[in-house]
Amino acid sequence: MLPLPLPEPSSVPEPGPGGRRSGVARLERAGSVALHLLILAAATWVAVLVLARLRLVVLPLLLALAIATVLAPAVARLRSAGLRPALATTLVLGMALGLFAGAGFAVVPPIAAQMGDVGEQAQAGLEQAERWLANRFEAWPEDLSLADEISAWADRNSAAITQGVASGALILLEVLAGLVLAVVVLFFLLKDGERLSAKALELAPAERRPKLSAVARRSWQTLGGYVRGAAINGMVEAVMVAIALALLGIPLVLPLAALTFFAGFLPVVGAVVVGTIAALIALVAGGVGDALLVSGVFTLVQQVQNNLLEPLILGRSVRLHPLAVLLSITAGAVVAGIIGALLAVPVVAVAVSALSEARNPEPAVPAEEG
Repeated sequence: MLPLPLPEPSSVPEPGPGGRRSGVARLERAGSVALHLLILAAATWVAVLVLARLRLVVLPLLLALAIATVLAPAVARLRSAGLRPALATTLVLGMALGLFAGAGFAVVPPIAAQMGDVGEQAQAGLEQAERWLANRFEAWPEDLSLADEISAWADRNSAAITQGVASGALILLEVLAGLVLAVVVLFFLLKDGERLSAKALELAPAERRPKLSAVARRSWQTLGGYVRGAAINGMVEAVMVAIALALLGIPLVLPLAALTFFAGFLPVVGAVVVGTIAALIALVAGGVGDALLVSGVFTLVQQVQNNLLEPLILGRSVRLHPLAVLLSITAGAVVAGIIGALLAVPVVAVAVSALSEARNPEPAVPAEEG
């Protein structure tokens, strides 16, 4: 009697106990990663809320840290020459405040006198651009006017605007209190910075102190490089823009150059905003040709800044992707307004450099020979 034919084995083996355990392990790892991401997102959100609530303390501290990176080398030189820490700090901080006040009295009044004209000329340029578009495109709505839309929005939100103006005195008091606190914090950072950092390191376990010291040193170098580099970049860009606008015969050169300098502390966004304002003013002053030339000048200056000045002055270690810059500025503006937008990019740059330093392997400690 012939045996019954046996079924052919399947080409795909059934998962055994080991395969099922492997699949369960992968699911557990994925769940663990998802849980850690949720915890990180929740912790980040809580930290943002806390920082927003404590902005009157956090923002002056960040501002003081940024300025301290610039003034600390001068204090160190005076201390190495034999001056006591308090005297060296007082001299450097007093000279810095004096230079800042002198520059403000010399530059701010003429710029402030023309700043109103900048807004009027920019609005006139915007209206002229709208008329040009309406004449070129038949489908352009005749009643579409950005200036009218802004006025209508102001009428609809007059109560909120009035309330905001009423709270302007409170905001001014907060700003003044923040500046005073920033100066006081800056003094103690310059005078006792090394001692404060040493005391902070003592709170960590002994085996972690070398790594934390390296991370702090890298963060300090990154912040100092960013502040100095942004100031130098802004100054160079302001001079280039002023020369180009003067040669083209564009009015309001001084306030536009000042806006270009401050735009250096708002990468990507600042140059676009100031370039648009300058192009609108050029449109009113000289027509479409001058507006296109001014746009080309700002584009050229931005390319010089991105491809020559920034790598040369800032270095590769503090450069961020433009998307990271945009997201950082947006988040900073949401949390703390214009001050948050100004401080967002250096904070992110410091965080990135600190994480990069933290990932570096610690140097092996040589064994002592017996």
